[in-house]
Amino acid sequence: MRTTRNSQSNKRQKRSNLYEDYVNGSIVRIKLTNFVSYDSCEFFPGPYLNMIIGPNGTGKSTIVSAICIGLNWHTKYLGREKDISKFIKNGKSSATVEIELKDSNNTVTIKRVINQDKTSNFSVNKESCGGKKITELMTRFNIQIDNLCQFLPQDRVAEFAQLDPYMRLRETERAIGDDELYDTHERLIKLQKQLVTAAQFKDHSSTSLHKLEERQKALERDVQLFKEREKSLAYIELLKLAKLLVLYREKAHFFNDLRDRRKRLKEELKTLYEQSAPAINKYNELVRIVESDEANLAKKLQHLEKDKKSLDSMDRSCSSFLSNDKICYETIKSTEAQLRNAKSSVADVQRTMELLIAKRGPEPPTPDVESIHRELQEISTQKVQYENTKLEKSHTLSNIRGSRNQHIRDMSDMEREINQLSNVRQKKLNFMKSSPGWSDAFHTFELIEQNKTLFEKQAYGPIFMYLNCKDRRFSAMIEGFFRADTFKTFIMSSYNDYLKLMEVITSKTVYTPTVREFSSERKQKLEEFEGPCPREKLREFGFDGYVLDYLEGPEPVLVALCYMLRVHQIPIAAKDLTPEATDALNRLKHPNGDPMFKTYLAGNSIHLIFRSSYGNKEITQRTDPLPTNVIHFGDSVDAEDLHNRRQKMEEMRRRIAEEEIEEQRLNADLSNSDAKIREFTTNISQLKQKREELLAPVREWQALNDKIEHQRMLLEQRRQAPPKYTAEIEKQKTSRKDNCTEFTQVLLKMKDAALSSANTFENALSSRLKELQSRHELKEHEEQTALTKRRLEELTAELSTFSEKVTAAKEDAMSLYKTIMEQLQNETTEVQAKVTEISEEVESVEEVENKISVETTKLDFINVNSSVLEKYEKRRKDIEEIRAKLASHSATVERLDEEIKQIQTPWEKKLDKIVTTISAKFAKSMTEIKCAGEVRLAKNDAFDQWHIEILVKFRKTESLQALTGQRQSGGERSVSTIMYLLALQGMTIAPFQVVDEINQGMDPRNERMVHHHFVQSICEEPTSQYFLVTPKLLPELTYHRNVRVLCICNGVWLPKTSIVGMESYLQKAKALQLQSSDSE
Repeated sequence: MRTTRNSQSNKRQKRSNLYEDYVNGSIVRIKLTNFVSYDSCEFFPGPYLNMIIGPNGTGKSTIVSAICIGLNWHTKYLGREKDISKFIKNGKSSATVEIELKDSNNTVTIKRVINQDKTSNFSVNKESCGGKKITELMTRFNIQIDNLCQFLPQDRVAEFAQLDPYMRLRETERAIGDDELYDTHERLIKLQKQLVTAAQFKDHSSTSLHKLEERQKALERDVQLFKEREKSLAYIELLKLAKLLVLYREKAHFFNDLRDRRKRLKEELKTLYEQSAPAINKYNELVRIVESDEANLAKKLQHLEKDKKSLDSMDRSCSSFLSNDKICYETIKSTEAQLRNAKSSVADVQRTMELLIAKRGPEPPTPDVESIHRELQEISTQKVQYENTKLEKSHTLSNIRGSRNQHIRDMSDMEREINQLSNVRQKKLNFMKSSPGWSDAFHTFELIEQNKTLFEKQAYGPIFMYLNCKDRRFSAMIEGFFRADTFKTFIMSSYNDYLKLMEVITSKTVYTPTVREFSSERKQKLEEFEGPCPREKLREFGFDGYVLDYLEGPEPVLVALCYMLRVHQIPIAAKDLTPEATDALNRLKHPNGDPMFKTYLAGNSIHLIFRSSYGNKEITQRTDPLPTNVIHFGDSVDAEDLHNRRQKMEEMRRRIAEEEIEEQRLNADLSNSDAKIREFTTNISQLKQKREELLAPVREWQALNDKIEHQRMLLEQRRQAPPKYTAEIEKQKTSRKDNCTEFTQVLLKMKDAALSSANTFENALSSRLKELQSRHELKEHEEQTALTKRRLEELTAELSTFSEKVTAAKEDAMSLYKTIMEQLQNETTEVQAKVTEISEEVESVEEVENKISVETTKLDFINVNSSVLEKYEKRRKDIEEIRAKLASHSATVERLDEEIKQIQTPWEKKLDKIVTTISAKFAKSMTEIKCAGEVRLAKNDAFDQWHIEILVKFRKTESLQALTGQRQSGGERSVSTIMYLLALQGMTIAPFQVVDEINQGMDPRNERMVHHHFVQSICEEPTSQYFLVTPKLLPELTYHRNVRVLCICNGVWLPKTSIVGMESYLQKAKALQLQSSDSE
């Protein structure tokens, strides 16, 4: 066990001795696995200057990235790829960065595994942990990757010169590693901001206090007036309460008066009731008697009315009997007359029939007309056939005439269109013929026209002849977008036609037209060309569509333009896009990051969008104006269409000629048909006339025979009429006899009813006399009784009114009394006594109202706002609060000012000393390379405005100038930057510093001097670890034994490694040394 412990102790001792030159936090080992371009790599940096060299692309900056990412710093400090997963080698699922740092007498190993899902796993000394622990280690070791003075990657070298001078001071304070210096500066800034805020509050409070005190003085007089007003108001309230007491006293008196009068009315009404009772009773008895007599009279009148109705009914019956008797008499007389006429009519009909029989004679023989009838049918059938044929030919002729007229109209329209097309075509030909630069296109067009039969398919060209713009708004924009030779281009539909045309041109002419053909391309149909995004999406940005949408021409021409100019992919808008739409359009990209639209037309301008191939591949945009005049766009001419139209016109002429011949033939046929029809009509008329002449005797005899039969039927009817008339006469006589019998019986009943009605009338008359007598007696008592009743009603109504008034007066007085008690019970005894005293002093309500009016008039002369006292008190409290705040702010200002003075003095002295030291080192370094430089601390009243100015001079003829990102060249900025960083060397306690390709842009002279100074500064008096990354080195540069050169050999091919034993190596070294001694 003892031996083991001693062995472990020896190992730790050796390990401690191995890293004794390293400062805490410096890097002793870096191991990379599947990180960017490295499959596997492990190396051991030295404690001082480490020069990492290698060709471009081998992975030098990858080492810098590994340091940043492996120590859990954000990728933004690299100035490169922000996505952590992009640092994983292609085809791998994860990457590993392992960094070993010096920690006192031991080391601490930090490992980070990066996964494709952008997650990371951390471990410290093989123990899993979170990123927070790594950050705590960075703070403990004072590793500041976010400080350009400590960590300067390749893509951020230019940032140092552009660094804000104020930030440069903060970064320098941090880089020096004196937390107290940086923290003190931050604290001074914070205290000064607090001091400014407190001083502002103090000044604001002082101003506010002065204003409030001035306003309070002006308000004191109004407060005094307000108090007097309040006193008057209080007295008015007492008067109002006293007024209620006086009013109650008056209401009580009024109630007592009403109650006494009601009592007197009751007594008077009682006496009147007792005196008028007998007269009223007698009146009521007479009323009952009159009502009884009226009822009896009504019954007798009702009975009399019933008898009257019965007599009226009998009278109507008598009238009906008399009317019936008259009707029967008149019927008998008329029927007797008809009987006489019927007997004479029979004789007349007998004579007429005998005359017709004598006239008719014997029946004539029936003629044979069957042959005539058959002939008529045959001729009629032939006529109908000719008429049908004529109708069909007339219909055909009408159709032919309509078709011919339509063809004539169509031919006229076609001729007009051909003339128009010919004129446009001629205009375009004249333009090509007379315009400079169009000679080749014009003559090639004529050559194609002369050799049309050579080509398999239609030749289109130049495009100028066939292309047009659908919308005039875009004519100038699209014409300006097209290249100069686009309109002069010829399009051939097949490769064979292309070869034939080129052969004709080269063999027969010296012209050099632009000829294109796309028959071998995959897409040949216009619908196969689609834009990058739907047109609905385009309209959201403000576009009207694609350029292709507004071009009109043959399909082969438009397909060619899609291949030549990508017109199906270029959006167009009549107006300029809004800034928001432009930003949104620039964000629209393909998956590879390229802009969705590299070209678009908007508002008479062409917009070109580029993506840089280097660096961050930023998007840039260029806008150029387009010409506003339209030269080439007009009505297009399609030669094939013109040829087709002319062929159609010739076809129409041929059809019209054929239709005219057919029309003439049909007219001749119709004339023949009309002649035949007329001939048939004449024959039919002659046959019908002949048939009528043969049938006339038979038809005449048959007509007389029909008349005789009619007279025979009429004679039979007339012979049956007299017996009917005789029977009707007997029937009417019987009916008249029965009617007279019934009439006699009704007269007898009517006599009995009249006697009964007379008796009833006498009884009714007696009752009427008795009723009149009773009514007369009632009228004598009615007037006196009415006067008595009227007086009783008046007294009763008056008593009711007084009762209501008494009740209302009582309720009014009690309500007022209740109100007074409610108001007085809330008042003090003193107020109650004053109110009682005032009410007893006055006689009436009017007197109290006069006093209230006097006090109110006084108030009118005291015009003070009611809120003045409230404002006065509120302002008094505000003044007290502001005085307290002013005292607090004054104390805060004094405290902060004293605290700033105590902190500033030692901090400023220390900072002045540090900047002086940095300036001396910087000036010395610049002098050594034949330049000049100075570092100044620029002070200001505001601590956040303190900053460091770096002044440099690279030429004798110029003065010291501030280092900026624009004034000096790239090499000069690099020299200044490295000299400033070297000036910090020895003052900073950062464990390591990284500079990546700082020598880019330097000329060889400056690079050599800077390298010499760099090595001397870092290696002669080493303080911390340094990493210098460079792709190139000049020959015969200064070297130091403290420099460790790390050469990167990384690529597809690497030389085979070989291991040399230490013993063999020493032997070879000794041999070389001996050879060297011998040679000397």
